[in-house]
Amino acid sequence: MAQLSIPSASLAHTTPTAVHHSRSLFQIDIKNAFLYGDLKEKIYMEQLPGYVAQGETHKLANHFQTKDPGQLKYFLGIEVARSKEGTTLTQRKYITDILQEYGLLGAKLADTPMEVGLDLHNDQSLELKDNTMYRRLVDKLVYAIVTRPDISFAVSIVSQFMEHPNKIHLEVAQRILRYLKGALGKGLLSKPNNLLNIEAFSNADYADSKLDRKSITGYYVFLGGNLVSRKKMLLLGPV
Repeated sequence: MAQLSIPSASLAHTTPTAVHHSRSLFQIDIKNAFLYGDLKEKIYMEQLPGYVAQGETHKLANHFQTKDPGQLKYFLGIEVARSKEGTTLTQRKYITDILQEYGLLGAKLADTPMEVGLDLHNDQSLELKDNTMYRRLVDKLVYAIVTRPDISFAVSIVSQFMEHPNKIHLEVAQRILRYLKGALGKGLLSKPNNLLNIEAFSNADYADSKLDRKSITGYYVFLGGNLVSRKKMLLLGPV
């Protein structure tokens, strides 16, 4: 079976292509000096000649310290599971660790990421004395979107209050976490498809942000029926 070596940032994008071509995902860790410094220049890399199969890392090992974990199962908080249906990316352990960090392992579950029609605003009387915990939680939720795009909108809302969050904002962010707790096993499933066609869907409102009256737009891109890219953003002016 052919192999496909990929960088971690492209995992969610590459998985549908690998499933379509019946290829396996493998991981190789390379220890190199440039990883420990600040790099401002753009670096373009390609697979080294001669590395074609699992276990054949001796040619790389002549120049770098390498580790060959084999077939990809867990990488940077993302769990990879294969079945007859396809390949699923989840973050069960990552989310569980966040729940434990914030003392919410025994918290009540939430049916939705956010209450419908919730109107958030800046209230200095309720402002948190230390916003470190809030910022840290929101940053962790942003990474959870990699396999849970269903929380994208809710996370984008709480991200608007990073500078001066209050107690209500924290409760809303924790609600997103309680929602994730109720479906730890959910994630992105890439199914085999005879056609590797590209489909894109987008939508936008008109000055719908109640906080600053900005317009909101977003898009989803599918490859072979599998989600590979999505984004939600605030626009500077009305659409």
